[in-house]
Amino acid sequence: MAESRAEKQQRKDLAALKSAFQDTQSPSPSKVTNRSFSPQARRPDPPRSRDLSPRQGTLTSILSAVGQHGFTHPNYGHYLMLPPEFDVLLALERKPVVQVVLEIMRATLGWVDDSGEEDANGRPKRREWARLGHRHFTTLCGSPSQASLGLKVALEKGYILRRVTPQGYEYKIHWKQPLD
Repeated sequence: MAESRAEKQQRKDLAALKSAFQDTQSPSPSKVTNRSFSPQARRPDPPRSRDLSPRQGTLTSILSAVGQHGFTHPNYGHYLMLPPEFDVLLALERKPVVQVVLEIMRATLGWVDDSGEEDANGRPKRREWARLGHRHFTTLCGSPSQASLGLKVALEKGYILRRVTPQGYEYKIHWKQPLD
């Protein structure tokens, strides 16, 4: 069976490591201090494994495109302003919890309400509640168990609210009451 590019690179890295280790064991310090390494400017992306799920493959290609071309400008996409507390959530909570909260923010604040009404400041009202099924969160989090964990913790800690409707569950961000 032919050796893959990753296997060749791994073998090459191992040989370089052995060589460097052997050089440090020699009695002559000049071998260590005069050794020159040429770091690569940028490592090539690892070859895509056939074991990637469709979701991982899609996300990997999007991430690669962001690295090459940049993020979508706010003039061309759905954008969301995040509350300052979200940084703390990112720093301290587990990934599925953050994914669930962010998705509910996107599904509510990220969309203008269908009613066409305006708020007190003359801006279009935003959705308050969004109907999202467990499958939606499973796709987002990567597995049913991670989706369940994210929803359970977010609900228990009071980051989100949930209500039952005839079609399923609707979710909402738990907001502070505005100060008068």
